[in-house]
Amino acid sequence: MVQTSGYTATAITQTPQTANITTAIRAFLLAIVPPGIPVQLAQQNRTVAPSGPFALVTLLNRQPLATVAQADTATTSRFCLPEDVTVQVSLFGPGAGNNAQCLATLFRTPWACQFFETLTAAQDTPQAETGLTVADWLANPPSPSNATPHASTATETGSQKATAITPARIAPLYTSAPRQAPFISGERQFEEHWLLDLHCQVNTLLTLPTIMAPAASVALVQAETVTDKPTP
Repeated sequence: MVQTSGYTATAITQTPQTANITTAIRAFLLAIVPPGIPVQLAQQNRTVAPSGPFALVTLLNRQPLATVAQADTATTSRFCLPEDVTVQVSLFGPGAGNNAQCLATLFRTPWACQFFETLTAAQDTPQAETGLTVADWLANPPSPSNATPHASTATETGSQKATAITPARIAPLYTSAPRQAPFISGERQFEEHWLLDLHCQVNTLLTLPTIMAPAASVALVQAETVTDKPTP
């Protein structure tokens, strides 16, 4: 048996989540690749490859950059961990090599930093207003209403709901050099396929109820004999 804190998994709030990170990277790719090229997640079931050029996004690794910072209040505990998130971008079809080189070049520039800053600042959330330092995140955490990665909005009919995923606040670090990999289509034809790894910083924030006692009770027990003597 393993003793737990007694809190269920739903009591822990995590931001940003994987979907928020991939949404931000996808927005960056759509701003660079030629119009009309779809950008999708790589690992999906029952999904065929698009016809023509396309791009795929895969999260490969999440490497901590520092130790976990903790801040406690009367009701919650917040833990912040800066991470180096590695995102692999796969580009297929004619012009994939040129798109990969353009992506690798721009990701290393201040233009990319400004793009992600503008992307999150437009949402008008506490997460977008704070800096990328651990101290800023702990001092100004996202509100519970913005902590969930999916924000549902009703459609015109009111019977269905569309899901909008909020892009995460990330900061570009560096990228690998574009490299070519073999790719054979369903018609057994070689097609262009280029890969590169994007490294970006993401500050993961976990919020959970504080483990504390609401009150302390003291009971008096009469001792008939002295029991605190050391045993020989």
